Amino acid sequence: MKLTDFEYIAMEALIINAGKTVSRNHFMYRFYDNPCNKDIKIVSVIICRLRKKLGRHINGHQITTIKNKGYSFLR
Repeated sequence: MKLTDFEYIAMEALIINAGKTVSRNHFMYRFYDNPCNKDIKIVSVIICRLRKKLGRHINGHQITTIKNKGYSFLR
């Protein structure tokens, strides 16, 4: 399965921090050297693409939205 660079970076951040909430700002700083001029909505788009490509459940895990905080990779 092919992932874009941003999708790969996002998935890596979720796996490394499995069970913890990864903030949108954390993703932005992983995506860009200087995220100040970038639209934070890109994080939601990338997570949406990941869910479509990988399915909501990955080996018993799922990418979960933590309202107003970020995303988590939970069992």
